[in-house]
Amino acid sequence: MNEQEKQQNKLPEEHVNELSEEGFEQSVDTSSMETQDVTSEEADDASDEIDASSWESAMNDGLEESEPPPEEHDDFAEAMLEDAVSPSVPAPYAYPTVLALIDRMDAPTVLNPYTIQKEPITAAGLEAGEIYLIQDGQGNPVFQVRKEGVYRIVFEKDDYVVQHHPFCTCLYVERVREMNGTNLREYEVTYAVNQGYRQARILNKKLTEEGVEQLLSEGVVMFPTQANRATIAYYLMVSASQLHPRYRHDFVGWVLRDGITDRLSYTFAHAPGFLSYDHDTDEVVLKPSEISKKYEKAIDIKGDLSAYMEELTPLLEYDTIRLMMGAGVSSILLGYLRLTRPDLMPFLIHLHSNSSRGKTTAARLAVSMNGNPYQQPLSVSWVSTKNAIINLANRNYGLAMILDEASTFQGSMTNIIYELSQGEERLRLNGDMETRQGGDWSTVFLSTGEQGIRQNAMKKTELKSAGVSIRYLEFINLDFMPNAAIAEQVSRMIQSYHGHFGVTLAVYLLRQNPIKMSERFDERREQFRNQLPSSAYRDRATNMLSVVSLALELLAEAMPDTFDVARKSLHEGMTRIDEMLIDSFLEQTKDLDIALNAYHTIQELVIKNLNHFKIKGKTPDRTAIYGKVIKKGTHYEVAILRNIVQNWMTTDGYPSTTVLGREWRERGWIIGESDRNERRIRIFEEKEEELREKMTEKKVKKSEDSCYLFKIEEDILDEYISEMTVGELNPSGVTHSVFRKKPEIRSNGVHSTVKKKPKLETPPDEDEFEFDN
Repeated sequence: MNEQEKQQNKLPEEHVNELSEEGFEQSVDTSSMETQDVTSEEADDASDEIDASSWESAMNDGLEESEPPPEEHDDFAEAMLEDAVSPSVPAPYAYPTVLALIDRMDAPTVLNPYTIQKEPITAAGLEAGEIYLIQDGQGNPVFQVRKEGVYRIVFEKDDYVVQHHPFCTCLYVERVREMNGTNLREYEVTYAVNQGYRQARILNKKLTEEGVEQLLSEGVVMFPTQANRATIAYYLMVSASQLHPRYRHDFVGWVLRDGITDRLSYTFAHAPGFLSYDHDTDEVVLKPSEISKKYEKAIDIKGDLSAYMEELTPLLEYDTIRLMMGAGVSSILLGYLRLTRPDLMPFLIHLHSNSSRGKTTAARLAVSMNGNPYQQPLSVSWVSTKNAIINLANRNYGLAMILDEASTFQGSMTNIIYELSQGEERLRLNGDMETRQGGDWSTVFLSTGEQGIRQNAMKKTELKSAGVSIRYLEFINLDFMPNAAIAEQVSRMIQSYHGHFGVTLAVYLLRQNPIKMSERFDERREQFRNQLPSSAYRDRATNMLSVVSLALELLAEAMPDTFDVARKSLHEGMTRIDEMLIDSFLEQTKDLDIALNAYHTIQELVIKNLNHFKIKGKTPDRTAIYGKVIKKGTHYEVAILRNIVQNWMTTDGYPSTTVLGREWRERGWIIGESDRNERRIRIFEEKEEELREKMTEKKVKKSEDSCYLFKIEEDILDEYISEMTVGELNPSGVTHSVFRKKPEIRSNGVHSTVKKKPKLETPPDEDEFEFDN
């Protein structure tokens, strides 16, 4: 570059002076500055917002055309400083409930103003011929931005000189968003193309390679040297460091963070921001933060609390109203306790009744304790796929969700209940065959349906497992809304008021000693434990019952003194709520004896297939032989081929016959050998080798076959055996095959001894042989 060119491209004197006046000599390294939570003016349109979960997909969606953004006249740094000293809460966070409960709101802390670009770059400014300077971390001018492009500034012989040619066409970082608690940042880049401007969103982790390639593919022109790719990435990083990021959080509920004193700090995230307890000043503090787009419609505090209480208080005389309030805030307590007690697992509360009993309205009332029960992700239909439901639950650590109408779920009810109650997504492999971190959650799900959870699972012939039934509470055939008028009143009320009591309880818990709260929970568990019969399911049950009961009691304590009537109503109703919880669980679990249910299933199937058993004095249907029946005193011994029993149990959704066989033997329902549950019994004669091979599905050298030898009381089988005629064959039109695709027996919860049935000559009606699975 000759002297004339240097003189033409020399940085204008007024710019150098301006930099000097603004603290040009100061050395400020923004890369080492500690991240702080701040707020900013709501200058951009809501449609420009994008949450962290969709940032990656936004990069792949291409770049959208937009009008040139309007020129910004306010000085951003000055505006932030004004916010920092203003005692008022910015409009987006002006929630009366929160302000009445907290002790202090942390004002936004502003980074050193010299790291904030003095004059934000705008498309309007560029079109008007404005020239913008970009400084590095030490305050040195490194780039110049004009309409014609971006130029590098170099220092030569005591002068800052602008290079003659731009290294790329005009582009600049308009704003930066950062997710609280992560290093994830998104750059919103505006660039010139086709006499206009477009925008792209680029993640910081993809800036150096994919981000630059994206810009080039969409029309940004780069001076053709490989080094300029790195120059563009560096320019964008330096530009972004001079803009104050907008901080956002993409989770709700409880998290643990290290406090200033290195003690574990409980933090509750909701729409206003982060609520935490300052141990030094003994104050509950609100630190404002924007909520991500995933939650912005659902996580809300709406309506005046006093007006809300005027409508709600008269309804607290009804047990189901109080119960639903407890169910709604139970998620708040569960998320709080799980921070230090991971053994407390998420669970479902299923409301089961016929239509028009108010179950959906009741579930919405429960979820309205924490936010808007009509909006995702707090409101989800069971018709959604399992992956969709899991995705909506992800990063929810304490706000209850609705899952409406269980009968519409098309997947495995057993699998999704297990996964929801685990609190974390199953591990998966990414494209590189490495384990991908799955989502997690810690909340309570309010499910509704006209059938019970187990009935929905049975429709799909899923595994009959007590482990599923102890992962949810089920309330059956209650009048969840006392009458139609109250149901309509509650519906109007929750649309006008929601989100108050979840935050109220969260603030109350922040003021408590976590150890004392955990001890109090253990005391409540012991109370329920003493009231429930001893069983393998009792401990899991007491966890769920205690969370709901204690949460309602704590909510009553948390209510302001001005609502003492409501507080008194909740306290007086606690005994009745505890009774409802116990009664519902006992009703839900009365038929959880899987081994007993399977034994009854065996009895029913033996009755339906007696003509396929060898019985003294009777001629069986030799198209299929399942075993033989022998009278022994006051009972019958029924030997059934092992593979037949296995097929029956598998077809009807029971677990392994190895597990069932052990329990059957312990309870005296089968007679095994010394070291195993089966016995070797001769079923077939020598001339029946072909039939034997067909029935056992293998060739056996020994004369005996492996069988389960069941003991069945004589009064159950006598009547049917006596009604069989000598030499009776299979009744006309009736075929029974053990190799069936669907169960032939349906469940209705019957455990009683089988009563008299029609003669086997007439094909039995399916409903007359119902039994509980």
